[in-house]
Amino acid sequence: MRICTPFDVNVYDIHAISIIAEHQEPVVVRTTVAYKVNTSQAGQGQLKAELIKPQTSTIVCRCHVHELNSHEYLIQYIPSEPGRYQLRLLFNNQLIQGKTIDTDVYSLLPPPIPPSTLSTFPLVHIHKIEPNDIPRVGDDICLEIITEKPDIRGQISCNEISIPCKLVQTKDTHIWHLKFRPYVVGTHNIHLLCNGTPIMSTPYLIQVKDSNDKHLLSGLTNTPCVIQIHTKSTSNSQIRAVVLLDSVEIPSTMTIINDNLIRINFTPKEPGFYLVNISNRDKPITGSPFSIRIDRSDVVQVTGKCFHRLRLSDLGIFRVHCHGQRGAIKSKVYNLSTGNRTDLGQVISFQLLEPYEQLLQFPSQIFVTSLTILLTARLRLTQERIRNLTLDEENGHAMVLFQLFEITPPQIPTNEQVINALRSLIDKQILNLFDPNRRLLHAICGSLVVGPKGESVNVKLFPQANGDYMGEFTPKKVGQHRIDIVFGNVPIQGSPLFTEVYDPSQVRFGTMPKEMFVGVESTFEINMDNAGNVPLEVSITSPSDIIVPCEIDDTTKVTKVRFTPIEAGIHTLNAKFGSDIVPGTPMKITVNNARIITAYGDGIHHAIQEKETTFLINTNEMQGDLQVYMEGPNSIIHPTVHRMNNTLVKVTYQPIEVGFLSIIIKWNGKHIINSPFKAIVTNPDRIRIVGGWQALFEAQSCMHVITNEEKKISFDTSLAGPGILKADVRGVNSNCMPLRIDQQGPLSTLTFTARRDGEYDMTITHAAKLLPNMPIQIIAITASSEPLRVGIYGRGSYEARVNEEVEFFIDASRAPVQSSNQLTVRLTGKQMDIDVRIRQIEKNRNIFICSYKATIAGIYLLNILWAERQIRGSPFKVNVLPNVTNNHASSRVVCSGDGLRVGIVEKESTCLIDTRTTDPGELTVYCQGMNKKAICRLFDHRDGTFSLYIKPEETGKHLLTIKYNGMHVSGSPYTIKVSGPLDANKVRVYGPGIEHGVLSTFHSHFVCETKGAGAGQLTVKVRGPKGAFRVEMQREHLQDRTIVCRYNPTEHGDYIVSVKWSGEHVYGSPFHAHIFQTKEEYDLCRQELHDHRFDDQHRIEKSS
Repeated sequence: MRICTPFDVNVYDIHAISIIAEHQEPVVVRTTVAYKVNTSQAGQGQLKAELIKPQTSTIVCRCHVHELNSHEYLIQYIPSEPGRYQLRLLFNNQLIQGKTIDTDVYSLLPPPIPPSTLSTFPLVHIHKIEPNDIPRVGDDICLEIITEKPDIRGQISCNEISIPCKLVQTKDTHIWHLKFRPYVVGTHNIHLLCNGTPIMSTPYLIQVKDSNDKHLLSGLTNTPCVIQIHTKSTSNSQIRAVVLLDSVEIPSTMTIINDNLIRINFTPKEPGFYLVNISNRDKPITGSPFSIRIDRSDVVQVTGKCFHRLRLSDLGIFRVHCHGQRGAIKSKVYNLSTGNRTDLGQVISFQLLEPYEQLLQFPSQIFVTSLTILLTARLRLTQERIRNLTLDEENGHAMVLFQLFEITPPQIPTNEQVINALRSLIDKQILNLFDPNRRLLHAICGSLVVGPKGESVNVKLFPQANGDYMGEFTPKKVGQHRIDIVFGNVPIQGSPLFTEVYDPSQVRFGTMPKEMFVGVESTFEINMDNAGNVPLEVSITSPSDIIVPCEIDDTTKVTKVRFTPIEAGIHTLNAKFGSDIVPGTPMKITVNNARIITAYGDGIHHAIQEKETTFLINTNEMQGDLQVYMEGPNSIIHPTVHRMNNTLVKVTYQPIEVGFLSIIIKWNGKHIINSPFKAIVTNPDRIRIVGGWQALFEAQSCMHVITNEEKKISFDTSLAGPGILKADVRGVNSNCMPLRIDQQGPLSTLTFTARRDGEYDMTITHAAKLLPNMPIQIIAITASSEPLRVGIYGRGSYEARVNEEVEFFIDASRAPVQSSNQLTVRLTGKQMDIDVRIRQIEKNRNIFICSYKATIAGIYLLNILWAERQIRGSPFKVNVLPNVTNNHASSRVVCSGDGLRVGIVEKESTCLIDTRTTDPGELTVYCQGMNKKAICRLFDHRDGTFSLYIKPEETGKHLLTIKYNGMHVSGSPYTIKVSGPLDANKVRVYGPGIEHGVLSTFHSHFVCETKGAGAGQLTVKVRGPKGAFRVEMQREHLQDRTIVCRYNPTEHGDYIVSVKWSGEHVYGSPFHAHIFQTKEEYDLCRQELHDHRFDDQHRIEKSS
């Protein structure tokens, strides 16, 4: 026989596998049973788990194995029925620990033991075998226990400290030996349990003494220890104390409290037995030396109700108990249910030895791009595998964070192989990353942190007064979430923790059976696809309060509930998902004894105002007295009842008002099933578009929208009756367009965005009924690249008063010249629309003055269109206030100026107050911020006008009160938004448009990030070989502080880009960019710059 060498031998040890229970006992049905298994010391192998359910169980129970990290697993299952569950854990097909892990599951928690039943406890005999005398610390103690219970468990505690113990069954099955070794002095409580239930009325007590018959003192590391010495007189005493740990003296302090009391203090840093030698006049006092046992401080622990399960969008709160320990604490939360998505990466991070401040000198985009390229090259990956690389700070050092993506179809190497390769490069100090100046960056060994593959959830930590931390997070999606908590760069006990996020609102009941009869099994379905993975509880109660047995079948995708009613009448169905009541429950279910009268048809549930509606009644060929009554909110309707045959009766009616219509149907004087019915009466013709239907159609009964520009349509359904507004927008290829409907009372706003040019059909329904003029044809076109420069100013554009003529101006002088230049202005409100008069005051420059007079107070929308396009900011909100001071002199005071709306901290803003058209009087002003008053200075021009100077001292909303003769002027009090001071140095400019490049491939765009720079105005000027260039500026989002700028160079040469924030150059401005004609010139310039930097660096090193 030939044996080929070498050959592989897999050596493993199943005895080195640790199993830790992660659940609490006793276990009840529909709660999670979990075990954490660690195979890191057992060698290579495969872990399997098999669950054996009770023999009486009929419901499938599955066991799930989750790999937490390398060699660490979480085994979970949720029992649905009581009984004994046996878990078989196999490693390389060998049973771990040689036996199954048995768990007894109860239908309810065992009740507390009442005193009256203590006599029912089985007789338990306990006596001590060894030692023969009083046990001392460190002695081996053995107790003999005689009981008839087949399976018992022991628990020992002393001073709330758990003592390890071992319970062994002897050959005689009724005799057990309980062995333990005490390490603290005091009374030890021994509890015996069977199936989680105590079998003794009181614990068995054992006193443990110190080896020298003295009480053994104890303490914790990093916690001060205090010893008090009582003496007759401190003046006549010469007390000396020495604290030793293994012959090493520990620093201590001695304080004289009074003439009879001395206090000794020391703080132990390490665990062990400390000896405190106390002497008086060089002679040991009685009992000295004293022995103190010091244990390590309690490990950092975490508690919270958010673990195991948490409702969607609820605030998950947990508390990290530090027990006086100090260290950096971090927490991260991941949604693991999205782990199979290819658009989510695995978060990887490692620390650099270089300080974070040192790397801030480089432009962030250039630095991040170069690091990404170097990292992908070192790991031999494609650039699409590493994304979102950022630099962060931790303990002063720079930290590199990025996301590692799996690509579909799977690529080699896998994420795990890449992580192992990166860890090896870091630990061997051969990662070889460089900064933009080609200086080597040093990764810190052992600093690699690998996060799970899942969607990150924002979590916040708040320090508490006692040194603990409070953590908060709000899950946004359903599924299993992982919570990582690290203290001092080490995971705390139990981390990572897991919780199931669920959403009871997503539990959907299927169609209930139309008819249910006594003794006949009925089935209905419950869909929990998007609700989460927590237990579902369903109970059905009969009319006589008897629980009807029901069976929950969750073996299929849709959960089915089966039950057999035992009596007729109305049954109540209750359902709980997790710990929450399922919306829509309790639900009423009617069970009948025999044939029943039923009503069906669309008219029993819904009707259109002033239109004929019908429904049918099935009498099942029975003869009797049928009565039909209908009552509306303010009317009584007389229906027409027509018997079609022996079985069917047709009911016809015509409602005259919208609202809920009560339909009462009685058979022989008794209500039929589900009577009275509640029908919804609506009128889709009375749904009003805010702004009028003409606001939708701009030409040829079509609605024109701009591609990639959000479109909003507001509907007023207050006169249409109850119902939900729905919409559907489809293209020619039947693809649905994403949309959103926000409802606030009777006002619904439809929002959608066309992503491509083309034609679409929009269908809108209310209470499942089509609105008139449906479908609406939508034509989406790309907007002109030239921005629409139309300005609006004047008080009438944002505020007015009832019966007051107000004006505002529209300046379209800088708008692009088009053939269809036409101004359209509409002012629409909830109760009425207001006519706006338009007059062109400068024909050649397209400047208009608009005026209107409102008669009803309220909020109005001002729509302004130029060349059939909404101008920027349209529609504008106009607040029409009630005119309560028409007859007072203050109503004729006019205030104007930007100082009435905005301001800047520590900077004066100005507004003008005109009192020339009113009677003489006293003018008073007052401006109050959130915490401080603003400085107001009033200057009298001696002509009836005043200049008001306002200097706020804090940011936030301010209220400006202006009164004339003690009464508010029009518009008072004004709301002023005060922002922080301007800081041009906080404006960041980056992008290829401010860097060197080649004319044929030059990208002229660059980004201006103004976040944190305060309220200001951005000015960009570009000068090149042909003078100034026109710069296009556009925000990425309307509320964003990021502006994208572009210019179009046509010739090579030097370009100067000046960026100013409210007149001040930003950091780095002006920027110099040289555009070369050929790539060869560009490469030559880069080489010269590189050589120049190298010479400078060499000169500096030589001089040093």
